[in-house]
Amino acid sequence: MNIGFIGTGKMATAIARGLIRQQAWPGTALFGVDVSAQARAEFTASTSAPCLPDLAALAAKADILILAVKPQDAAAAAEQVAPHSRDKLIISIAAGLTLEKLCAWLGHRRIVRVMPNTPATVGQGVTVYACAPAVTETDKQLTERIFGAVGMVRPLPEELLNAATALSGSGPAYVFEVMQALIKAGTEVGLEPGLARELTAQTMLGSAAMVLQNVGSPEQLRDAVTSPGGTTEAGLRILRKGKLEELLSNTVRAARDRARELA
Repeated sequence: MNIGFIGTGKMATAIARGLIRQQAWPGTALFGVDVSAQARAEFTASTSAPCLPDLAALAAKADILILAVKPQDAAAAAEQVAPHSRDKLIISIAAGLTLEKLCAWLGHRRIVRVMPNTPATVGQGVTVYACAPAVTETDKQLTERIFGAVGMVRPLPEELLNAATALSGSGPAYVFEVMQALIKAGTEVGLEPGLARELTAQTMLGSAAMVLQNVGSPEQLRDAVTSPGGTTEAGLRILRKGKLEELLSNTVRAARDRARELA
């Protein structure tokens, strides 16, 4: 079963590379097409997968088509591929495009709308997806097999995709913002910048691993670190005074609302 990537930018390349690295899909069954010569060259250099000359050639070759173009280019790409896509599973990672719109453009309803986040580029992504009515259980399994090669995969009703976009899609930017602030704080108390960066990144990685491995809930783990009258309690007092929880809640809500507007 062949996979064709319509658009071979960073995310498409990461998915293809993950499929090959995890031996989830043979590299000989992956193909791409892109208007950018540089994107085509980088895709092939990273995956050894060839890029075909046009959308029609790709559609003729592929059983699964992954729409990985920018949202503003998706309508034109869908129009070109629609006559060749009726018997194929279409997976869209184009941000903000609803299933209703994709079904109308492509003329059929065997379509999955997928939202991966940028940590997928290092195999640690979060991907959420929603399905149009004609998607089968086998199609869902194929979707999870593809995106499971680059991280965690979870199905959602489409009406919750905007919430997931706000949390896991935009979330890496919030984490990087906090990370940068901690690195800066570390240097301000005397640490060398490179060491502050390493300590911050590894602390965040290890803390996340404890939650994912069910060592405890975030609340339980926080309390386990916090001794009465100790250093952690002193730091948490400042975070609570600054209303961190409220700030992050407003951050996610703003991103969710903007995702609705864009859709």
